[in-house]
Amino acid sequence: DRHRARPFPGGGWHERHATPEPEQMEDTTAQGPGFAISLTRVPPGLAETPELALRQVADAFGGGGEHVHLLRSDPDRPPLIVYGRYEDPGSEQAQADLARIRAMDVGGRAPFSRAILVPAGAPRASDTGPTRHDLRGAKRLLGSDAVYTLQIGVYAREDKQRPSASDRAAFKKAAEQAVERLRREGEQAFFYHGPNGSMVTVGVFNDSDLDTSVTPPLESPRLKALRGRHPNNLLNGRGVREVVRGEGGEMIPRMQESRLVLIPE
Repeated sequence: DRHRARPFPGGGWHERHATPEPEQMEDTTAQGPGFAISLTRVPPGLAETPELALRQVADAFGGGGEHVHLLRSDPDRPPLIVYGRYEDPGSEQAQADLARIRAMDVGGRAPFSRAILVPAGAPRASDTGPTRHDLRGAKRLLGSDAVYTLQIGVYAREDKQRPSASDRAAFKKAAEQAVERLRREGEQAFFYHGPNGSMVTVGVFNDSDLDTSVTPPLESPRLKALRGRHPNNLLNGRGVREVVRGEGGEMIPRMQESRLVLIPE
């Protein structure tokens, strides 16, 4: 995943410890505002015993398996298996963990290369309330088919410091101006304001646009076309350089790519 004015901090593998028992792992059911990294969905055949799938995925993380848990966001589908919990999807820690997880090598494969950040609870209200371009209102306006959107930018501090009130105001203004500009250019653009920064996304997609039954997942022509117009995920308007693992295990430098994220309920 691509773009940032400086590289993400490395994650690396944790020292391997015994994987926690499933009952020790959090089972999140909309426990309040926050995000998690979606790794995979429990297969339908294990819907009645999701702990078995959870254990297998958690084992790939070694000592980090304690951060892997179930997220029950849709009562009509098996739960997601997710990693961590983040107040702001644009935070340094969330983005660093996402980059590390996507690059993980498990038995010569990259099983989490399409991991995405998803809402793990009720959305946090912004200081100004939702508007027609606020991502939090997309489902209400567009219906339940509004599942994914393409993240193409983040406005946030480029160090690890908490933003000040003036910083947050500047990030909000920049994101909203970017959305207005994209809308004038004909894009279906949205913003999402978090406590540490603001995100800019374009497009609305549903499950028919992403076939996750194969690896890597297949994307619809309209999703590919939008990625073609917005290939990168920018930080404060600039590209982010990162290093990812190639199919042959080699480390490849590239710009961080735009990424699909789930639209909040």
